[in-house]
Amino acid sequence: MKSKSSKKAIFIISITLILLFISGYMFISRNVKQIIHPNDRQTDTKIDVDTRTLFSEVEKLIINKMRQGKIPGLSVAIVKGGETAYKAGFGYANIETGDKVTSDTLFQLASNSKAFTALGVLQLQKDGLINLEDPISKYIPWLKLLYNGKETDVTIAEFLHHTSGISSNTIYRIPELNEENDDAIEKTVRTVVGLELASKPGTKYAYATINYDVLGLLIEEASGKKYEDYIQKYVLDAAGLCNTYMFKSKANSTQLASGYKLGFLSQQYYNAPWYEGNKPAGYIISSADDMAAWLKIQMDTGKSSLLDTKLIAQSQYPNLSVDTFGEGMAYAAGWIVYDNAGTEILHSGSNPNFSSFIIFRPDEKIGVAILCNTNTTYAMDIAQSIIKLFSNSQSSYTSVADYNQKIDQICIAIIFILFFAICVNLYSLMSSIYRFATKKEKLYSLNKKAVIKISVISIIFVMISSIVYFLPRFLFNGATWGYMIVWYPVTVKVVLYSTYTSLFLLLCNTLIKIFRKSSSL
Repeated sequence: MKSKSSKKAIFIISITLILLFISGYMFISRNVKQIIHPNDRQTDTKIDVDTRTLFSEVEKLIINKMRQGKIPGLSVAIVKGGETAYKAGFGYANIETGDKVTSDTLFQLASNSKAFTALGVLQLQKDGLINLEDPISKYIPWLKLLYNGKETDVTIAEFLHHTSGISSNTIYRIPELNEENDDAIEKTVRTVVGLELASKPGTKYAYATINYDVLGLLIEEASGKKYEDYIQKYVLDAAGLCNTYMFKSKANSTQLASGYKLGFLSQQYYNAPWYEGNKPAGYIISSADDMAAWLKIQMDTGKSSLLDTKLIAQSQYPNLSVDTFGEGMAYAAGWIVYDNAGTEILHSGSNPNFSSFIIFRPDEKIGVAILCNTNTTYAMDIAQSIIKLFSNSQSSYTSVADYNQKIDQICIAIIFILFFAICVNLYSLMSSIYRFATKKEKLYSLNKKAVIKISVISIIFVMISSIVYFLPRFLFNGATWGYMIVWYPVTVKVVLYSTYTSLFLLLCNTLIKIFRKSSSL
């Protein structure tokens, strides 16, 4: 009777654990319908009536996409001609405090930072400090790169156009560094010293974010100034961008949006690691207000910019010396140029907890900038949908599903399976411990065959654990679990920990069974 009641207690404990997990899951993934509306809508009275009637469609589109993508906060700027036709913030800059997004809320630009770095490089050439056809080793002698095992020259232009031969998976090498590291850019660039290039320089386009970190270091070496100081003076100040920052610490903290990451079907606050050395490629901070001004500069409709319009035009000229990618796209200098029933210039940006998308049609003088405080492909979807509304062309776009949502859903399914396995193994382990504690069973001394069996099983479990550890490298072109945990939904981390917990409990139960049977071996 006592034995039955003890087993019942163990069973109840196991079921309780399952219920606690499900309750916690339901709490975390509660999907309260957000009341989303424009927080600070501003429209230009000079815009024609036909254009103004589109604003309600824009707002419906944004609200719908934000709900689909579970986007916490978003800021938008629409430019037509020389005017900011529409700008507004939607959702929350900080869900916990209730702070709302406005057009001056600050976001990480992610890879839309590259256009600023590119202009800095072009300014260096204009001032006679560099030549784009110079090998990078002329300015950074220690940056040795290999092709087919031999040292090779890579030109500045090849870094600018992502034809350096450096592969995209070098993003996994970028170290976590904060603003206190004065040599963060150099430390980041040094991670590719001695790298074997994936292709011969100048022959193939391959987007690698670290190319622009190399250009950031080039700016420092050629100008004798810190990268941030140079871009501030020759790009931001010249452009009149007063709400764009090279240092997070110098930005108004009350304007900074908090970053979020998907997990268990909802957005969760995520304080992502900082990659200071990746700033030239992805860590400039700005607002929709300044992105509106930036779009006017790019389309040559800005009135207060001191930037050289020839340099702007040069930065938008596509590199056609290599094959195009995607649907006829070519990379320029911090921009992608696309023939989509007329010229379109665009760039996306993705950081672990922020995303952006900027797109404009220079011939029609229409541009859109979207900034989000989560990593989502909906930023691109929203921007492209808006510009299609305002454009007179027959441009077409293909919607891309948000991969983070898919990954999160898959991980949730895996977590339930793993948690069930953990509960079963935990119940079995607790039952065994109880039987040993009450002396209903006892552990026998090991013999030679049992030792061999234990050794073989342990080796098998080590091999399985190693496969799990190296799995991202095979599935994601050399990625590490560290990278996956930073960039992908919260549930990825839970899957990893649950997998190892399940394996450990299974090993314990397997070994206990051997101990029980060892006397008969």
